[in-house]
Amino acid sequence: MTSHLIIGGGPAGSYLAYLLARRGERVDLYERNADQVRNPKPCAGGIHRWWVERTKVPLPDDMVAAPIQRALVFYGDRLITEVGGRGSILGYVIRRGAFERYLQEEAERMGARVVYEAKHTIDGYDRVYLAEGAAGTVKKSLGLSERRPPDDFHVAVQVIGSGDEPQEGALELYFDDLVPGGYAWRFPGMIPGTRDSAVEVGLGVPAPMGGSAWGILERWMDRMGIRVRPAVRHAHIIPTSRPQRQAFGRVMLLGDDAYLTNPVTGGGIHSALLSALSAADGKPVPRSFRIQSRILYAARNRIVSAPPAKVAGVIRSVGASLARDDREPPYRLMVRLARAFISMI
Repeated sequence: MTSHLIIGGGPAGSYLAYLLARRGERVDLYERNADQVRNPKPCAGGIHRWWVERTKVPLPDDMVAAPIQRALVFYGDRLITEVGGRGSILGYVIRRGAFERYLQEEAERMGARVVYEAKHTIDGYDRVYLAEGAAGTVKKSLGLSERRPPDDFHVAVQVIGSGDEPQEGALELYFDDLVPGGYAWRFPGMIPGTRDSAVEVGLGVPAPMGGSAWGILERWMDRMGIRVRPAVRHAHIIPTSRPQRQAFGRVMLLGDDAYLTNPVTGGGIHSALLSALSAADGKPVPRSFRIQSRILYAARNRIVSAPPAKVAGVIRSVGASLARDDREPPYRLMVRLARAFISMI
């Protein structure tokens, strides 16, 4: 029987533990956060329905904070395009910490050992998977890190609480002159550790601007007239760069540890799940996914250097061609938009 060590209990590590344990493999998962449900990793929690179906990850109804019927994109307070529509299901905002703990409990039920502490050793295992997130401390200790410039990362800040919620069934994304090189959002959600409905409001800016992120968010919310009584305040680093090499002999990097995020939006749950699905078969993510990510990275470099009004203009000009069919693979849509950015900015 092959022995597997997974370091990190986020979506990638927890889903991989579930997949391997379901096969009867010997699995040890180490996660340092003993209370992910009440103190989840900072994350807006959005995932497209297509990725849930593609990765076949179990997603019980009680793991969903809110279903998303449409995505609205704004420049300032002006709507510039809409994807989806009422009555459809584009995707979900998940209860991030609860979802990870659910996968871990399912893995344990199938025989995995889940240890809620940071101490571990990679000795004695046939396969080792690093799924710690963007910080990747074990990756660094093993000499597997790649040097990346600060501009390859965004700093995201977010408040979760009661207040002015987005339009019904909508996920709202904003480009704004107050958020140069970045974006803001307003999602429906739940307060971590509860079933209480909430609103999530946040923004991401290039890492060199990270020290100003909270001030920018406060000014943007004030100008937009968005009021939230925060129950939770989050700040975190998001890789918005090209993927790095994943496989190093018996060691494989997953999710944010391998920079497998969407370089345009910073979304990483879908790529984390995909990396777990591939790793369960001993493979990195498909080559097509890496190529798509590089196209998005090229577009991202244009976007962060362009005035927000220019970015909004490109989105507006191609908005009519964006699919309103929620069955279309989301990366196909994103690549079409990315190519527009590359050619027009």
